[in-house]
Amino acid sequence: MQGYGHDESRTAVVLPITQSELASLCGAAEPTVQRALRSLRKRRVVSTGYGKITIVDAPVLCRMASG
Repeated sequence: MQGYGHDESRTAVVLPITQSELASLCGAAEPTVQRALRSLRKRRVVSTGYGKITIVDAPVLCRMASG
């Protein structure tokens, strides 16, 4: 939702999910998910913490997903 004084591109989205759970949902091996998240962290697209993954740059993530 965009509006006065609101920059949607900078809204962080916190996902309460472990890397193991994400791997299971994606049907991917856990090391594969860990490598992907490491790459996204280096690009400052996501951050990770205990039991959570935070999307910090949603527009970049969307562009990456679009190819």
